[in-house]
Amino acid sequence: MRKFVVLVLGALLTGCVTPPQTPGEVRDGVKRGAMMTKTERQEVNRSFKTVFADIKTNTDKCLNVTVRSSTPGTYGPAVESIPYHARSRMVGDKAGETVFQHSKRATGQMPEGGYFVMVMDSEEIGPNKTGVTIYGPSIGFQNIYDAVFAWAKGEKKACPKFPYDGGGQSFEYHGK
Repeated sequence: MRKFVVLVLGALLTGCVTPPQTPGEVRDGVKRGAMMTKTERQEVNRSFKTVFADIKTNTDKCLNVTVRSSTPGTYGPAVESIPYHARSRMVGDKAGETVFQHSKRATGQMPEGGYFVMVMDSEEIGPNKTGVTIYGPSIGFQNIYDAVFAWAKGEKKACPKFPYDGGGQSFEYHGK
C-alpha cells in the first residue's frame, strides 16, 4: 500500500510541474542540466547589430509557422496542428534575445506566448565579434540550431523543417 501511495503522489507531483514561464527560467533550467536540454554557443566575426538583424529577419520569416502532421489511427488518421511563434527584442545596447515558443495545449501553466522551445541570445563580445547562445532541447531541433548559426554567420539558409527535419509534415508560414 505504501508503494502505491508513493506512486500516486509522484504522479500527481509530476502533473503539477510548472513549465518555464520566462526566458530566464529556460536559461537557468538548461544551465542546471534539465533533462533533454542543451546549450550551444558560437562566436562569429560580424557586428552585433548585423547578426541580431539577420537572426530576427530569418526567425520572423521561418519560425512563425504552423506544423501539421498526420499519423495513422484506429478510426482514421489523427491530424495534429502545432502553432510555433518566434519573437526578437533588444535587451540592451549590445544584447538581443529571440524566443521560440509553441502554443499547443499541454500540461502545466502555459506562459504568455506559449510553451518555450528555445531561447537564443546574441551579444556583442568585441568589435565585429558576436556571441550567439541557444538554450533548448537536445533532440528534434538540431536543424534549427544549425540554421540560426548559419544566419548569424550571414549565410543564406533555407527555412528549416522541424522537428526531425520535417518528415511527413506540412508547414504553413505566417510571415511577418
